[in-house]
Amino acid sequence: MVHQPGTAKERSLLIIDTLFQQLLAVFVLLILWEVFKNYNFNNAHAWHVVLCTLGFGLCMAEALLLFNKENSFLVNVDRAKRGSIHAAVMFLGFACITAGIALKINQKEERGSKHFTSTHGILGLVSWILTFISIILGILVGCAQKSTSLGRPASYRIVHLLLGVATYITGVVALGFGLHYLVGYTGLHGRNALIIFLALYVSYSLISSVKSCYNYFFG
Repeated sequence: MVHQPGTAKERSLLIIDTLFQQLLAVFVLLILWEVFKNYNFNNAHAWHVVLCTLGFGLCMAEALLLFNKENSFLVNVDRAKRGSIHAAVMFLGFACITAGIALKINQKEERGSKHFTSTHGILGLVSWILTFISIILGILVGCAQKSTSLGRPASYRIVHLLLGVATYITGVVALGFGLHYLVGYTGLHGRNALIIFLALYVSYSLISSVKSCYNYFFG
């Protein structure tokens, strides 16, 4: 049976989610616009920015928002299917991030530059490592739900959730530091606007995860 938001609260939350989804889209599209407007398509750095923005800025945000009951894209999708979509989106995000980092490493190798010396680079590497570990834990969560010999699924889920939140925060902070490199094209005000957009939708995307953590430990 298709569920239609009935109460004023449900409709309001659905509208709020839609607005934040649009804010996320605006953030990603603005970065893509600036990159493709100012770089050649064969520029490795351009694709590093594009892929890491899609990985951290889009896929990870959507992976967290998938479990929002008010998610405007998945109103009638049950939790089990959301889990499968979450896994697919995370794998896609990880692939984008891996490719983006690999392109940057290759570019630095060709130039004889040192790797991971900036705050942006270090945080990006840390978030990649955390993403890899988080995916492994996510696989264990799925296995634990099918086999009781692995222990309580809830324990795996909360560790996966906590690590996932830490990964996401680290990744978007790295993305925020990376916006500094676009200031020559966006201008200072444009860069600041992008940071505000990023902060707003990141804060919203974390609400559901924070509530889940609170309910697990104190609920």
